[in-house]
Amino acid sequence: SDLTVPKVAVQEKNGKLSVFVMDAEGKASKRNVRIGAANDETIEIVEGLQEGDVVAISNQEKLKEGTQAELMRAGEAS
Repeated sequence: SDLTVPKVAVQEKNGKLSVFVMDAEGKASKRNVRIGAANDETIEIVEGLQEGDVVAISNQEKLKEGTQAELMRAGEAS
């Protein structure tokens, strides 16, 4: 089943879409994703995330510097 994340979690660069996934130690890693349906607030991730992955929803442009970010768990579409 597909997952949804807040739209702000998805970054676009050079035509590629990605999200930052945080590990247990709070380190960010970039994941390329494929998206499905979107509404005003959320976007469906059809490839690249697993349920329970924690995605950054703020400060993505600074994450490579190890900045703290707001986090949100990827949840199943209802």
